[in-house]
Amino acid sequence: MNSILSSKSKSLSVAKVAVLSLAVGLLSAVTVSAPTNAAAGVANPTVAFMMPDVDTARWEGKDAPFFIAAMKKSCPTCKVLRYNAKNDAGQQLQQVEAAVTAGANVLVICPVDGKSISPAIKAAKAKGVSVISYDRLISNAPVDYYLVFDPMKVGEAQGQAIVDRLKSQGITKGNIIAINGAPTDSDAPHYRDSAFAVLKAAGFTIAKSYDTPGWDPAEAQRETDQAITQLGKGKFVAVLSANDGMASAVVKSLQSAGIKPIVPVTGQDAELAAIQRILTGSQYMTVYTPLGKEAGGAATLAIALGQKKAIPAGLINKQIDNGAGKVPSVFLASEIVTQKTINQTVIAGKFWKASDICTAAFKAACKKYGIK
Repeated sequence: MNSILSSKSKSLSVAKVAVLSLAVGLLSAVTVSAPTNAAAGVANPTVAFMMPDVDTARWEGKDAPFFIAAMKKSCPTCKVLRYNAKNDAGQQLQQVEAAVTAGANVLVICPVDGKSISPAIKAAKAKGVSVISYDRLISNAPVDYYLVFDPMKVGEAQGQAIVDRLKSQGITKGNIIAINGAPTDSDAPHYRDSAFAVLKAAGFTIAKSYDTPGWDPAEAQRETDQAITQLGKGKFVAVLSANDGMASAVVKSLQSAGIKPIVPVTGQDAELAAIQRILTGSQYMTVYTPLGKEAGGAATLAIALGQKKAIPAGLINKQIDNGAGKVPSVFLASEIVTQKTINQTVIAGKFWKASDICTAAFKAACKKYGIK
């Protein structure tokens, strides 16, 4: 989606836009108008919140509403421009240009492709626009801040959850199918490699591994179907899925193949459907990332950047090299959700209400696990 939430901005004089396309079709140079008073800061900055896709439920269902609410609370008269690239890196390049042309002082952007977005980010920065890399790292371009749930910890948690579950069933070795995130996502290799390290150290074998373009559930289902065909039923003991959207597809594949009981399947994002699958046993766990903290932190940084004010002490806890320099970063902690921990994680954190989870089809499971 490429809609503007707030009232129409004051008209700005805009320099002619020059675009030089590379043979590979990427934007290599963008000329855009500078936001008014960028050097001095503005009392009510315009902030563009730019998400990568609509396939992953969190971006439009959680991140965007949390961010907008945090902005409204801390800066009621600030303007938020909202964009979604729909998993199209080229479209996101155009959206960066459009946001700056529309007067954005700050870009909060989760890149579809952290490398190909670099020229547009450099052009925006050259015009005085601040940039926050949200949940995925932008490479080889100057970035003011980076926020993320520690991806190595997330991967370790997924891997350890599989190990613990299998060992509780007396299984200490066997094949694992891995359905990993998109190769264009800077976090995906960290999820994958950290989980693999835990699994291999515990004696398990990564028998099939797929890096899934665009985190696409349909592709994840095809990958799982292929792995089941090649390995054979009963020849693997778990499926490492990097997020909940793909876990849904994995579960469909396992069910279609007639695999009973369902082997442990991991996930991430604590999507509502994933919590319900966990209750009924078709998905073993998910990683809960309290998105309100990430979105709220991004809003705090965006306002400070736009107003040219100091950020709260202690917020920055890492420095990450993105190829263009050290980026001050906020690494956040995540939590594991299983049947036994739903109350103390997603419900205690007000991420979901019991009434959201415990619809008619899940009332018995909710009662069994004391969801209230």
